[in-house]
Amino acid sequence: MASTIPVLLIVSMLTFSLTNVLGGDPLLALMGEEEGRLSPEAEAIMREELGLNDPLPVQYMNWLLGAVRGDLGESIQTGQPVTEALLERLPVTIQLGMAAWVFAISLAIPLGVLAAISRNTWKDQAATAFALAGVATPSFWMGLMLILLFAVWLRWL
Repeated sequence: MASTIPVLLIVSMLTFSLTNVLGGDPLLALMGEEEGRLSPEAEAIMREELGLNDPLPVQYMNWLLGAVRGDLGESIQTGQPVTEALLERLPVTIQLGMAAWVFAISLAIPLGVLAAISRNTWKDQAATAFALAGVATPSFWMGLMLILLFAVWLRWL
């Protein structure tokens, strides 16, 4: 638990640095890459307002302090505050998570009981194999396969 904060700091520092190094010019991303959209004076003013003239460590500290306060900045696409966008989508995310949890528990408990009752039989082996396959399968692949099953083949969604 004590190593969580240093790990989060290192990961955030690396992510911030790589985003700035590999992500291109943030002002061009904000304005679009069309030539001649801003005059050099307007571009200089925007860079100053956005803090893009500051050295990278200063930009990181400004971002980190804002993130700690709950200010994650504004979306480049919508202009909406990121924290507001996340909070707006949080109820649906919680609903999906709870539905997945209920589904997993309603499947896991009967399989666990079946495996415990019939130890060292084919039922136990099948339940164990099913559980291991579920744990070993990447969640993005499982999600795609469930979408394919329920939405495409069964037409339930």
